[in-house]
Amino acid sequence: MSLRDPPYEPPSVSELQEFLLADRRPTGHVNQVWPNLFIGNEVAARDKGTLHSLSITHIVNAAHRPLGSSPGPNTFYVNTGPRFYRDMSVDYYGVEADDAIEFVLSPFFYPTARYIRAALTMGGK
Repeated sequence: MSLRDPPYEPPSVSELQEFLLADRRPTGHVNQVWPNLFIGNEVAARDKGTLHSLSITHIVNAAHRPLGSSPGPNTFYVNTGPRFYRDMSVDYYGVEADDAIEFVLSPFFYPTARYIRAALTMGGK
């Protein structure tokens, strides 16, 4: 994000109220949880057709595995990454987080929030 980019404008209270009170039901592997912000699981992350139909422009993978690394026996990774999405116009952000009670996730909060904010600022999903 450059200095010329307008600051991210969150939805107005009335827009949020309308969004939050809408008759929303779980739709399967991916759900819109905020205007233009979706949360999904591994099935959603690997379903390029669904990502395309939702016009997804940015992906945060909280179970990223760096290329060439080998997971431990009890480690879960979603094996996607920039190369997986190379045939799509998707910007990828990977967080190497373990799904373990002792894993400290908090160092990733601010960088990931900045990434999401920048995506929303530029009209991304």
